[in-house]
Amino acid sequence: MKLHLKVSGLLAFIGLLALNLSPAQAQNTNTCVLAGRVNEAGNWAPQLAGVQLLDAQGKVLRGTPETVLPRLKQIAVSKPLPLSACHASATPLPELKEATASKREKSQHLMASAQPIEVGAVYRPSLRSGGSLIELQVLAPQARIAIR
Repeated sequence: MKLHLKVSGLLAFIGLLALNLSPAQAQNTNTCVLAGRVNEAGNWAPQLAGVQLLDAQGKVLRGTPETVLPRLKQIAVSKPLPLSACHASATPLPELKEATASKREKSQHLMASAQPIEVGAVYRPSLRSGGSLIELQVLAPQARIAIR
């Protein structure tokens, strides 16, 4: 049994090396930050403060979600943002307040820094009332994550 665990752990580590991910990056690949909400007309309603959307060269992206999101490669974070599981499924979510509500428990937060964070994916889960959330899957190093 112990040998099986060692072999499976070694295989997992080799898999991470093959993907060029550090173990810290690999454990955070399923974490998202909420970047905003898009209304039924396709406009920001609102884009949340504390998140700057950047292209691959680090330039700030401005405009409608349809023009910004395809070019989005990284974000700059000016205040701590809560990390949550990504809602990539097609199941409509409840209202924004309900979808982002917490029980005031301590949770993981992406900490502010001048160093941009790579965006691995953009998800747009639908809301039952119309529109959608914009969730960004971030590939943050463990040093940028803290419990608050």
